[in-house]
Amino acid sequence: MPRDGSEIYYIPPGTEGIPDSTIESIKYNEFIHDVEQDLNHPRPIVAGGTGGSTEEEALFNLSGEMAYQVVTNFDTHPYIPGSFYADAAATAPPVAGHAFAGIIYQANLAGDMVVEARDLTTGVNYIRIHSGGVWGTWGVDNTSQFVKKSGDVMTGLLTLSGGPTADLHAATKKYVDDLPPVIISPAPPTGVEPGTLWWESETGLLYVLYDDGNSIQWVIASPQPDTAVFVMKNGDTMTGDLTISKATPSFNLDKPSPGTNAAFYGTVGGLKRWGFILTDTQAESGGNSGSGFGIYRYNDAGAFIDGVLVGLRDTGLLTVKADPTAALGVATKQYVDGRAPAAATAAEYVANSAPTKMLTPGAAWGAAILVNLGSVASITPDFGAGLDFQWLPSSATGTINNPTNTKQGQKGVIYILQNGGFNITTWGSAYKFAGGVKPVMTAAAGACDILSYVVYSSTQIYCTYIADAK
Repeated sequence: MPRDGSEIYYIPPGTEGIPDSTIESIKYNEFIHDVEQDLNHPRPIVAGGTGGSTEEEALFNLSGEMAYQVVTNFDTHPYIPGSFYADAAATAPPVAGHAFAGIIYQANLAGDMVVEARDLTTGVNYIRIHSGGVWGTWGVDNTSQFVKKSGDVMTGLLTLSGGPTADLHAATKKYVDDLPPVIISPAPPTGVEPGTLWWESETGLLYVLYDDGNSIQWVIASPQPDTAVFVMKNGDTMTGDLTISKATPSFNLDKPSPGTNAAFYGTVGGLKRWGFILTDTQAESGGNSGSGFGIYRYNDAGAFIDGVLVGLRDTGLLTVKADPTAALGVATKQYVDGRAPAAATAAEYVANSAPTKMLTPGAAWGAAILVNLGSVASITPDFGAGLDFQWLPSSATGTINNPTNTKQGQKGVIYILQNGGFNITTWGSAYKFAGGVKPVMTAAAGACDILSYVVYSSTQIYCTYIADAK
């Protein structure tokens, strides 16, 4: 469409006709098609149009505003300057489940804007700012104009509707001004109404003229002790020692609720060094839990380091900071448990391979289990493998060699099960019998002979022999 950058329309070149000349169909058709295209295109503003193909584009191009836009999602709605409405089902509202009506203010073509939404349930006005392509969070508008219920500071004067009628009502200036005055004099004033305050100028004591229904008299209202002599109840520093002398003296540190420490502190130059905490900050959740006990330490700057002794009220158990490092240090359970000697196994006990370990009954009885030497003609007992042995000879004659891994004092037995006519014909030199006489085996099949021994040395094993034990 032949419009320039200012949206001005020009007839295509060669379109104008020449009198008494034939009109070229190509140029004519190009012209009428150009006109058709121009007439069906959004009219530019310079030609009396809006430059937009939709209502929204037209409003935007003419810097107009759109009324009653329906917002269903506050995060994704294509906002146009103007007013809007959102029902209680809309997504991402300032308050879920509430309907809103409001206004959109657009700041520039970059899309920076402010959305103002008034809650149709509470009337509270909320604002949300879109800047740099990012939406901010909803906030309450005009908060600086109101006093916060949680606490605030007024910058102007507050005028009340009347004087107070209840004890905790705010008082007006007039109410205060109408109260009986405070009279300062060395002698009681006369001719005044009950409720009048008198400041006795000689002693500094304050009196009130009190009417009890039967008499009217001056009574002291607020004694004024010498603060240089007495300790103030709201906090003070003593310069001397405190002694409580009574039958059952005690200190009661009473805090109104859990969450703070009730404690004694030792200080140096005003800086904490040690804290004796009688009830700490732990919450009380029932079952005698919370409000624990502790002794805490502090660094040179008076800052908390850690607890060196902490107690739990529900269990009554005390925990110290760490394992002891000095001989007289307090031992922890883990320290004691870590110092208990390890228990030896039966094999370690028999072999004497772990002489520093503790012997348990289980290991002792485990060492007494019979060691089977097998059904062979010749044996070499391993005294490091057991105490008691069993041998079923496999031939008519046999050999019992000197044992290995002997230990002085080891005692035990060797059961020899007869297979019928067996006899030991060769003995190791270490086996010693009474009179040097080696025993003769029981010949009967199935007989059980018992050789008892005690090790004196690796070359001297003293033995006794029981034949055919029945």
